[in-house]
Amino acid sequence: MPYSTKTEKLTGDNHWSIGDIGESWVKFKLAQHKIDSILIDRTYDLFAWKRGHRIEVKTSKIYNRKNRNTPHYYWNFKHWQTKKDAFDYAVLVGLDKKNNIDVYYVIPQKYIHYHATKLRPNKDGSCKIMIKQNSEGDFHLEGESYGKFKPCRNLDFEIFEQDNKSAFTRKKNSITKKLLDYPILHQKKVLEAVKEAFNDDGIKFPTKALTTKFGCSIDTVIKARNILGIPARENIKYTCKKCGYTTHDKNNMRKHKNRKRPCTPNDWKRIKAKRNNLTYGPKPKGKRKKKR
Repeated sequence: MPYSTKTEKLTGDNHWSIGDIGESWVKFKLAQHKIDSILIDRTYDLFAWKRGHRIEVKTSKIYNRKNRNTPHYYWNFKHWQTKKDAFDYAVLVGLDKKNNIDVYYVIPQKYIHYHATKLRPNKDGSCKIMIKQNSEGDFHLEGESYGKFKPCRNLDFEIFEQDNKSAFTRKKNSITKKLLDYPILHQKKVLEAVKEAFNDDGIKFPTKALTTKFGCSIDTVIKARNILGIPARENIKYTCKKCGYTTHDKNNMRKHKNRKRPCTPNDWKRIKAKRNNLTYGPKPKGKRKKKR
């Protein structure tokens, strides 16, 4: 098969060789558990014929997203693989730069079907699962992929030794439920932490305390505060030294300083006077639009 890039030609790391590494490794792990499997390479890759288990193997190297230093793995599923009950489990293998096994995830096909049809549906029916290589802090409202797929990470291959079909199906449903419940449960934890910080009178700057403790962004705290309906602390005021504009929200002050037309010393006084139907000082001179 021809190589697609010069790098692949030099290293030999084309699509098929990487896929063969994952399939061979999974077949070896199954053999360690005394599970005989044969290569199908159609809708799924391996078939454990004694127990009737169907296993799809996907392999990925480390990738970096554009303009972000977040190494991650991603695996792509075709539309015939996202159909209901296309196989039992997908073993997602992650390789390091030297093509050694770094991590693997055992994910039920039921979750892949739900992901492709309801979470992030595509027109062609395909599905792409992206997981970060390492955790960078999970203090986000929706959570992060590294924490979400923790129940599937390096899962023991003993699950494929199960002969009872009912027990095998219950295990698949249990893992799928954990993956689907993760965003809801995680958001509750984040909202509880934000609520506790803002209700604590001993914390003078709760937003700063949360960003320092959890390493999250200010926007995350503001979104959580808005969901909970918590107003900004009244005893904290941000004042513009140039025009005297005051606000309790640091984000509003940032927008004020970065606005297109810079403020002038009389701006805020003029706005207050306008509200009270008064006149204050001369109007700022600006370029008028020419009438056509």
